[in-house]
Amino acid sequence: MTDGERASLGDPFFELVLARGRFPGTAAELLAVLNDSNGAPEGVPEQMVFVVAEAGQIPFNSASARLPRSVRYVVTRGRPASGPTVLVSTRPPATDPTAFLQVAGWDGRNKVFHFYERAGDAWLWEGSSWHAFDDAARGKGPFDSHVNGTLVMKELRLPWLHWNSTAQEIPLESFPPDHPVRTDPLFAARESADILERRVVRPAVQRWTRARLDRLLGAPGGVAAPRELLRHLLAATSVNIVSSEERSRGSKPEFGLPATFFFDVESIVNQLALDISGLGQAFQVRRPDYESAVAALGLVLKHSDAGFQQAGDAFFAWPVSERAFEDCVVVGELTRRGILSPGFALGLLMVDAWNPTDSAARESLLQYVPAGTTPAGQIEAETRRNINNAAAGLPPEAPERIAADYLTLDEGAMRTRAAAELDAFVAKVRARLATSQGVLDFMRVADWRRRAFRKRRIAEFGLTLPFSNIDENAPPLAVTRDAEVVER
Repeated sequence: MTDGERASLGDPFFELVLARGRFPGTAAELLAVLNDSNGAPEGVPEQMVFVVAEAGQIPFNSASARLPRSVRYVVTRGRPASGPTVLVSTRPPATDPTAFLQVAGWDGRNKVFHFYERAGDAWLWEGSSWHAFDDAARGKGPFDSHVNGTLVMKELRLPWLHWNSTAQEIPLESFPPDHPVRTDPLFAARESADILERRVVRPAVQRWTRARLDRLLGAPGGVAAPRELLRHLLAATSVNIVSSEERSRGSKPEFGLPATFFFDVESIVNQLALDISGLGQAFQVRRPDYESAVAALGLVLKHSDAGFQQAGDAFFAWPVSERAFEDCVVVGELTRRGILSPGFALGLLMVDAWNPTDSAARESLLQYVPAGTTPAGQIEAETRRNINNAAAGLPPEAPERIAADYLTLDEGAMRTRAAAELDAFVAKVRARLATSQGVLDFMRVADWRRRAFRKRRIAEFGLTLPFSNIDENAPPLAVTRDAEVVER
């Protein structure tokens, strides 16, 4: 890198470590270098440690002896006034010079994350948040998982499926007697994943999204790629993983399923504030129906290379993908800034609302968003006009017609209609969940979404989600507005 390029890096990791000629070879050495500046105004003395492991709840025994435990640490450093601004990702032990060592640092001056990785004796700068949207870098290096240039915590909600948390501790009994976590101080200092969610990841996503939109929407010539911006509304750029709060092997005769499995609660309810009376009760399933569906689909946790199989669902029931939090935050920010009216966003989200992820119908509307540079205040108007023009003469079930019919309503009427449709859908879902066939059908949908997840780059570990007896390349499934399950 040139002197000018290095001077543009303003995050604490670069300034406290690399800029001072320090090139730590292990996580322990890196944390020690940061400790040297703890008393300085620019130091980042506050440290938290979080642990995730897909095999963290599988007891160590002869059957699981060859199973890699896939333990990763996330170590955060920061100051009380600014929160965590350095995030270190590595595996135990912290003294291992062969362990991967990656850093994300928040640059408050340039309002971006910088991503770094140790490679042998060298440290590589792998780009900033903006490179996630650069065609030459998108999907490569750190941006194969950090697709929106910000922090990623796949299991972002209670019960934080594979994380050490208040919902489940990762016990030492899950590890071989000689595993390094048994003596590693970082593992002993592990904290609950809810802290990582609340204090680190969610604020980081919101902070970067605001900074990104400040720049995109403030460009004097207009928004350069409005279609890519509205992709967050109409598609799923990424996903998070959510599950029931109930254990898959438990005694409760009934338990609730995650509401985001059925529709985009985060965007529609939390961001756009639509009141849906039917959400007052959980989506309950009877345990015998759930267990019958698990058996019928042959759910199993498996690691083929280790010759490991464990019959049944994941540790918590019904793990499945949901719309990524970073997509939903963009939707909320665009409406709060007046770039999109809440009614416009809601109207488009109601197209195929019963399929919150991987909806070809909703994503097809992207073609009507302006592709070239467009003034921010005209993006909605041009998109509306394009959808309305395309809808003329199309059948009622066409995505364009559904969207156009919604967009003809004023916001009050639109909210009333959307709430009524979702209330009716929720009632039909509950009726189907009261039957064993309905539970099986919805679990087939969950399995399809797991298969779709495994085709994404963020699917790094075989034990993340259970496999079924359905072929990985079987046709995709969809849910209808009547809560029926059909092939696409």
